[in-house]
Amino acid sequence: MHRTTSTLALTLVLALGGWACGGDRVTGSIDGLDVSTPDIVASSDTVPSDAANDGLDADVTDTVNMVDGVADSGQAEDPSDLLFPDDRVIEVAITMAAADFEALRHQTRTFYDILGAICDDQPVPDPFTWFHASATIDGHTVTDIGVRKKGFLGSLDAERPALKLKLDAFVDDQELLGLERLTLNNGRQDPSRLRTCLAYDVFRAAGVPTPRCAFAHVVVNGADLGLYAHVESMKKDFVRRWFPEPLGELYEGTVSDFREGWTGTFERKYDDEDPQSDILDRVVAAAAVPDDQLIAALDEVIDLDAFFTFWAVEVVVGHWDGYANNRNNFLVYADPRDGKLRFVPWGPDGAFSPAPNAPEGAPDSVFADGVLAHRLYSVPAGRTRYHAALQRVLADAFDEVALLAEADRLVALTADARAAAAIPAAVADVAAVRGFISGRRAAIEAELASPPDWPYPLGGRPCLVDRGRVYGTLATTWGNLDEPDIFATGDAQLGFETEFFTGTLPPPGGSKAGPDPDDPTHARLQLVRPAEVNVYIVVDISLPLALFAPGDVDTEAPGVQVLIYRLEPDVSVDLIGYLRGGVVSFSEALAVDGSPVQATFDLRLLMF
Repeated sequence: MHRTTSTLALTLVLALGGWACGGDRVTGSIDGLDVSTPDIVASSDTVPSDAANDGLDADVTDTVNMVDGVADSGQAEDPSDLLFPDDRVIEVAITMAAADFEALRHQTRTFYDILGAICDDQPVPDPFTWFHASATIDGHTVTDIGVRKKGFLGSLDAERPALKLKLDAFVDDQELLGLERLTLNNGRQDPSRLRTCLAYDVFRAAGVPTPRCAFAHVVVNGADLGLYAHVESMKKDFVRRWFPEPLGELYEGTVSDFREGWTGTFERKYDDEDPQSDILDRVVAAAAVPDDQLIAALDEVIDLDAFFTFWAVEVVVGHWDGYANNRNNFLVYADPRDGKLRFVPWGPDGAFSPAPNAPEGAPDSVFADGVLAHRLYSVPAGRTRYHAALQRVLADAFDEVALLAEADRLVALTADARAAAAIPAAVADVAAVRGFISGRRAAIEAELASPPDWPYPLGGRPCLVDRGRVYGTLATTWGNLDEPDIFATGDAQLGFETEFFTGTLPPPGGSKAGPDPDDPTHARLQLVRPAEVNVYIVVDISLPLALFAPGDVDTEAPGVQVLIYRLEPDVSVDLIGYLRGGVVSFSEALAVDGSPVQATFDLRLLMF
């Protein structure tokens, strides 16, 4: 199991045996702190089911390998529209080997992996593999398809994984109603399950090229995974629906921007084997010209009117994890007709909420951390055009009465697909979505009466820096992670040679070891030492059980992660950084309850 900060990771060592520095006793819990990250907190949408095709009408199930022969394929101009209905939830029942699904749901990517790629100016590596499966999709059975996990960080979940279905992964040209791929988003950051489709409605109403969005009730091997957003996959078929031939390049931006040394993170969505054009570099050059040349330079490489609209919609719907605010979750299409880029929205499952990463005092009416938005807002002509675009979007695309009615309709439409345990969180989140929609126009228009400045500098890349050496030991026994007193289950030492501290932390030390409660294929070890009164430093080690044996374990090996935290019970839990660049050396390691576990490490501390 891989994580940055984790409620579970810290609660395992939270019961400190009543000991604290200076003799003070520590009680309490960190439950409720918003510190969970991917694959840690199981979603309440996971509800077991006894039937592999629960909720499906067997009478309408037929077997389909190609669109030719699908009886109802001629009912729509684009037959794949039938899989994106706005008046019902489609049923998706997937069957695959149990061992394959177990492997799929535990595949993940670490924050360290992501940061390493981004700081090296490369696309984030994809750790997910395709597994053989069959699926019944809206009454049509398709055999021998590919299924894999999907997700960046916020959507990673071992219990309700977001999924991609590739119908032609193993059978050439296999499709259903003209569709070769399905993207099923779990809405892990969106308990309402409404944000994605509602946000796309506003983008589409504003004339922005936008993926189709509907709802799916997903069952895997009889387990009811609940309600998912069925979002159109971003491949050639999407492009052809919005842009005439010839086909141009499509890129996905993930912590990407049009700055020198940043464009390598853009991922081409198809035709990777063909030579890449220089369009991204030309946008970088245009974004760097002096203020008096900026509008003309960008107008040569970007459809500027379309970009202002795209930017305005991101702000109006509160898509804070998109391009303008977070340089994330967006696509750009290089249109061969005029050689200009056009922006496409992606991943708005956090929309209709305030930006959690906004600078203190930031206005509601501006997102400007992407270099294009930042530069354009800094020049009078760009700011004027942006404000005009905001006003157009508010007038023509953001109808709060209609959006609120649509939210209510979708709640009713999806009610039967929601797991009972997920409903309380959904109810609260729907209220939050409605509140944001209701107040958004007034918040933006109040600022437009006296347009605000954006005095904040461009954000940099979240790269890790070597801050020094951390070393330590632990001695415990296997199988004691559930024991309440970490100081009674083992011993530990912890020392530093870093920029901010040199020396060893005072005793006592404690440690634990056992199978990871979230991922039984991993071993989990933890050690703790006090730093000051009621403050503790925690080292959390996770590694595949296959590597848990006497000898050295390379911290760069796949599946290995060593994190260091600062824990102040009942107050905060903070990730200090990653421990890498060396080995964890086991003198004793056996995954049998009661067996001794002893390890030493001498690693580099990487911090933001």
